[in-house]
Amino acid sequence: MTKYRNRSIAVIAALALVISMIPAMAFGASKTVKAVTGLEVYQMSNTSAELDWNYVNGSEGYKVYKATSKTGKYTLVKTIKRGKKTSYTAKNLKLGNTYYFKIKAVDTVYGKKVLSSKFSNIASIKMKQCVPQYTIDFPEKLNADGSLTVTVTNKSKKEIQLAAAPLIFNDLNDWSKDGILLKAVKYENLNTGGVDTEYLNYPYPLLKGEAVKITYELNKELQGTISGIKGEEAPTVINYKDGGEGFAIGLTYRGQFFYMAIQYPDGQKLMTLDEYLQKALDSVDLDN
Repeated sequence: MTKYRNRSIAVIAALALVISMIPAMAFGASKTVKAVTGLEVYQMSNTSAELDWNYVNGSEGYKVYKATSKTGKYTLVKTIKRGKKTSYTAKNLKLGNTYYFKIKAVDTVYGKKVLSSKFSNIASIKMKQCVPQYTIDFPEKLNADGSLTVTVTNKSKKEIQLAAAPLIFNDLNDWSKDGILLKAVKYENLNTGGVDTEYLNYPYPLLKGEAVKITYELNKELQGTISGIKGEEAPTVINYKDGGEGFAIGLTYRGQFFYMAIQYPDGQKLMTLDEYLQKALDSVDLDN
């Protein structure tokens, strides 16, 4: 009797063990961490790039890896501890270099942190001078009241920040002569949050594909001076398209500040703020 009882106990124990393992085995087979998909990277500024990817259902976070060659060694650069955060900004990047990124998802399986068995697709970016894409349409003539209306269209993939007050001057190579600070007096198709555009003195957003019409008039309080440099004669009208005239609009794109400098009749040229200011300084005769 004892023999049969011991055998029964052993069978029951074995069955209990098998039964206890069935849910874990079944669940464990389906509880895998899926790989990240849809990884993309685009430049944000001269030193940074943004990564975006698709949310992995159930993920608790992600690990971001970076390399300087596609088949080279990838180094962990960021651990993200929120599963629904599907973006990361890589900083301290260098112009001219190409960077490669890939990601793994992180989840908790039976109390342990587990990475997806596969990496995401590899996304790469070559760091270039961050230049916005835009168009500026000038009218054939001034408005009847002497003001100037231009249309700026954002052709970039991201938002552009337009500054309120551009510069206009008669000679791009010698801005100390007849320099004028224009005042933006009217915006059309730009969301200014209800602020009176006469008092706009900081950038406002222009989204991808959007176009805004901006009307400028002479700022009579400041005409004839730029940054403390007095003009020889304070102009009373905008010398639109007269020989050598230049026009510039300040903007910020992906964290980098630019002046769009346009000179007639030679077409458009874009410079960074540093280049723009250096050109201005070089043109000033410090001996006089």
